[in-house]
Amino acid sequence: MGSSEIRTNVAERVRSALKTQGRSQLSLSLEIGIPNTTLGRKLAGHIDFTVSEVFAIARALSVPASDLLPDTLPRNGEQR
Repeated sequence: MGSSEIRTNVAERVRSALKTQGRSQLSLSLEIGIPNTTLGRKLAGHIDFTVSEVFAIARALSVPASDLLPDTLPRNGEQR
């Protein structure tokens, strides 16, 4: 799994969690302090989420951070 696949996977998981909870992108952006336009680009898979953003999103959506991350990640130098 390459970096673009990881970025896309995390974005899909965050979008799914938002939808499941009936939350809007705007409400999440306001709660976690990311500008709505930036969050939109991250949710579209154009920009990586930082680790601290993933944890803030997990807290805001009351889900484990692990639910927002891929099941497997490549080891150093390994391509999947």
